[in-house]
This record gives sequence, C-alpha cells and structure tokens, in this order.
Amino acid sequence: MGVMADEGARRATYRASRRPPGDKRTRYVVPDHGGAAVGTAPSGDGQLLARADPIALNLFAQLRAQPVETQRAVLLAARARTATRGASTPRTLVSMFALEACLHDSGSCSKPAYATWRLQQERPQEWPSANFIARTFTSWLKAEAAIGQAVVVDPRIGQVITRGVRYTRTDLLEGLREWFASNPAELRQWRYVAWARDRNRRTDRRRESYCTNQEPFIREFGSWRGALLEAGRAAADIDSNVRGRIGAHELYSEANVLKHLRRAAALLKGDAALTMNAYARYRKRAIADAVAKGDLIIIPSERSAIARFETWANALHAAGLIDTDRRDKRNTHRTDPFSDDELLDALGQFIAASPRSSPSAYSAWRTAEQDHTGQRLPCAQTISQRLGGWARARASARQRRQEKKLP
Repeated sequence: MGVMADEGARRATYRASRRPPGDKRTRYVVPDHGGAAVGTAPSGDGQLLARADPIALNLFAQLRAQPVETQRAVLLAARARTATRGASTPRTLVSMFALEACLHDSGSCSKPAYATWRLQQERPQEWPSANFIARTFTSWLKAEAAIGQAVVVDPRIGQVITRGVRYTRTDLLEGLREWFASNPAELRQWRYVAWARDRNRRTDRRRESYCTNQEPFIREFGSWRGALLEAGRAAADIDSNVRGRIGAHELYSEANVLKHLRRAAALLKGDAALTMNAYARYRKRAIADAVAKGDLIIIPSERSAIARFETWANALHAAGLIDTDRRDKRNTHRTDPFSDDELLDALGQFIAASPRSSPSAYSAWRTAEQDHTGQRLPCAQTISQRLGGWARARASARQRRQEKKLP
C-alpha cells in the first residue's frame, strides 16, 4: 500500500475541494499508511444537525408518534448503517480512500469501474482489490454508501414500522371501499395489495397508510372473501371475480368432475378400476391434445375430485365406476401403523406376483389386490420412506423371502 502514502497530498487536496463552504470538520488519518488523510468527522452536534438530510429529519419526526420499541429498532438500524462513516480501522479507511480515488479519477465507483481503474494504476497490486473492499463492508453497495454514493435501505426497518401500525376493522373496511370506488370491477387480493402499495407512496392519499398485509384481514374477517362481504360486495360478484374470470366454480363442479372421471374410465382397457395415476395420465394427455389443436380446456385434477368427494373411492362411486362394497373397502383405513415386517411381506407378495418391480407397478398391483381381497396394504411411498429407499426395500424383501424359503 505504499502508493497511498505517495499520493496522500493529492487526495487530501481533492477531499478538501469537495467540502461545502463553511465546513469545519476535523481530519483523521490512517496511522499505518504514512498519515494520508482519508476521512472527516463532524466536530459538533449543532453543525451536524444543520447539515442533516431533510428526509432523515422527516423520518424521525414521524417516529415521535411510534412506540418506544419501534423508535429503538430504527435508531439501532440507523447507527449500524452509519457506523462505517466513523470507523477507524485501517482496512475500512483504506477501502474508502481507494473508492474515493476511483470516483475522482473515473467519475464512477461501481465494482466494474473500480476493477478497471485499479488495473490502470502504476502499481495495481498495492491497491485493495474489489473483493477486498466488498468483504470489508459485507457488500459493494454498502461500500458505496460509506463514501456517500449510495443509500442502503434495510427492509426490516419498514417492516418494523408497518407492523407497529395496528389496523382496526374500520380502517380495513374504509380502505377496501376506497379501492372499490377506483376499481369497481376488480376484487382479487393481489390487485388490492398493488393498489395499496401505490397509495402509500403518494402524498395526496386520503389515509395515513393502507394495509398491504393479508394477516389483518384474516384476523378481523376470517378470509379475504369475508372482508369483501363485510365491505358490501355481493357474493355473486366475489365468486365470479375472485375465483377466476372463466368461472372456476363451475369448471370444478361435481358434475364436471364426474364427467371427466367417466371419460377417463372409458379409455381404460379391461375392467380395472380407475386409479389416480391413470386419471392423471388421462388428464395430461387430454390437455396436451387440446393445446395442439389451439383449444383452451380445463380438466379437474384428481386432487379436485378428492376435494369435492372427500376420497377417491367416493368420487368413483358417485361416477358409477365402483359399487358400494368396493367403496367401503377402500374407505376402511387402518389406524395402526404398519410394522417393518408387514412392509417387507407386502413388497414380497408383489415381487412374487409381478414381473415388474417399479413403484408405479406396485401401486397398480396394490389397488387390484385391495379391491380383490379387501386387505389393507402399505403404499409405495410408505415402504420407500420407512425402509431407506425403494431399491433397498426391494432387496430386503427378496432376502426375507429367501430366509423363509418362499418362491
């Protein structure tokens, strides 16, 4: 770093030229680098207040009405952000000196600009690298902020202030009604949040702030739909707007779910019952065919069928694909967990009965076996999770059958 001592006088002259008129600040130096002047410090609180940023003064004026906890959180965050301006460690001051030199010579102190400027120096190895500076301040943006060329905004400060405001039921309803007046045809929550955020940035807003968090709405009204109803919107408008412009409440009705279940079952070969995996394949293939033709088609998923009928067996029974006995057998859930021996026995039965050994083949065999015998069998996911993976479980099941001298 010897080049810094050689150019100390030139840098000191440059820094002095940047001072505003009447600025009487004391100089501090880096003792390890030849006394090169690389920073300034305020000499009095009165002068510091006179030069304070108007935005900062306005911020602290607003904080007077906030709880003590919020004021303390903002104060601590502000101190942390401004601590590097008065740091006295050689590493920090050398990094600031190098950045200001780069800014003076090239007019920019971005990371690429600094890397280019450093290589152009007579002895670049004696100047701190860009990574050295970034590590010193934990990020390049904070390094630029240390010399006054960037502003680092901590989002946690805004969160603390926002969460410090407790919106009442009246506040939420009045905000919603104001949104209705400017957007009568839009009721989706993400649209309201975008509108509220835009309003909070404007100086001509009617209210002090607008809620942009869903938690107060859920706390006061139970749901977004409940908030809209309380604010005076009709249920029909909410169903046709919030749930989708194409009528999702009709597309996923029970009648539509049953229609697609019957279509999928008609495409199956043989008399095997329609499984969830088979229906998922039908749905994927039908959507792909419609897209190839340029059509828009929405088919309820197997999860939608379960949501409508509680279980897959109930959905199949409602569609007329299985009788009442088979439905009841499928809906008979065992409460006791399967033991490891029971998992291995079930997998061993599958290995003996099927030439295939994949999890999907096991699922198909399990469904057919349960329908035929009424016996509850573990699913492939349970076997894989409990026995350390499907391959290891399969090997253990084969070994168990060999020990029992089973085919």
